[in-house]
Amino acid sequence: MRNKLYWGLGILIVLLIGAFVFVMVNQNAQIKQLEVEAKKAQDKANQMKDTPPVAREGYKMVPHGNHWHEVPIDAPDTWQGEPHGEGVTEDDIPIQTYDGPLTYHAELLETNPVKALRLQSEERGHWSAPWIPPFPPDDLEAQTFARNTYLSIYYDDTHPDWEKHAVAQMNQRREIDKKYPYGPRLMDLSKIIWPVIRFRIDHYSPSGVAMKPSDYFPKYESDFKKFGFKK
Repeated sequence: MRNKLYWGLGILIVLLIGAFVFVMVNQNAQIKQLEVEAKKAQDKANQMKDTPPVAREGYKMVPHGNHWHEVPIDAPDTWQGEPHGEGVTEDDIPIQTYDGPLTYHAELLETNPVKALRLQSEERGHWSAPWIPPFPPDDLEAQTFARNTYLSIYYDDTHPDWEKHAVAQMNQRREIDKKYPYGPRLMDLSKIIWPVIRFRIDHYSPSGVAMKPSDYFPKYESDFKKFGFKK
């Protein structure tokens, strides 16, 4: 009887040791697998960091820190190197100087939304104000685009009409990208969306912005100064 008890205890101990070894081996295998997967994920993240996503037609990807921004193709390579000078970052340059209540330009939204958008940008102190081209009132494509941009800025995302104008602006932007692959028309229409861009283009190369293909802006440095635009 006593021998059977010893044998039973011995078998139980062997089984417990075996189970313990199995658990430890399995756990180590899982840890190694997780380490391999984590390394693969890190390698993929590093590769994505170095390789920009594909931009839409008429746009390009510009690096900013550890991610990328899609910007109009005529924008400079904003965040490469030290474009601002030593010790200065893009965060030191105000995007706009006013965040309070905005004027609602009701009459201009009916007759000349492009002008209304420019006035709104000036009121916000947004850097894009002087770059909005003076499209004529009968340029319905530009005026409609400007109206939706204006209202998507005027309304915040809690207003019931905000989504309607934001979506309309986005859809028209896509249509413009398809309609005008490149050239002055695309570049000028692209400037209508600059009031919603949350970084500065004019600071980095104001003359370069002006000299891009355009039907409205000067193409040479002398004209840039003559027209009174400030650097």
